[in-house]
Amino acid sequence: MGLSYQTYEKLRNEVSQIISEDKNIQWYTHSYKVFISQPLDTIDDFWKIVSFAYSWMPTIPNIYMQKLEDSDRLIIELKKLKQSNGDVKWLIETLTPVINNSVVGVSKVLHFVAPLEIPIYDSRVIRAWSKLFREDKQLRLQYRPNGDIGKVLFYIEKMKEWVVECKKEKEELTLRDIELVLYYYGGK
Repeated sequence: MGLSYQTYEKLRNEVSQIISEDKNIQWYTHSYKVFISQPLDTIDDFWKIVSFAYSWMPTIPNIYMQKLEDSDRLIIELKKLKQSNGDVKWLIETLTPVINNSVVGVSKVLHFVAPLEIPIYDSRVIRAWSKLFREDKQLRLQYRPNGDIGKVLFYIEKMKEWVVECKKEKEELTLRDIELVLYYYGGK
């Protein structure tokens, strides 16, 4: 198996029926376009994006604003992330304790800020990834240093490698395309 276009196609074929039958797909597709097109000029814009991310989750987040020591740097790094230049490690390490102490929530927020740079990391994609790559020590999530933050950073790196491989076969394929088939595969 591995991070190849063939793996992506295999997964896409396995879940295409499930996707077409999902009664929520219209909402996700419509809201996704709205969420990723939001401006990000102020800290209030950032909090709106957090609320968008949590509208896709079955929880209301605990927010610890006092742990966000440098909101000016945050906006600068988020804008840089939109341009493929942000300090992803700093963003995840800084935002995880601020936003519900959740790398899942942070990954969704960062994905809505920079959908070409950050994949969504949640229980369903983790389940799919673990199932697909359980035998491949180089791709397993379980034994990553730095706990959940280390796992999400590893996942982001590997997903970006995977999209590069897929683009060799299908140029228009995006990170979201791969993440979406993982999401549905992990829900089977």
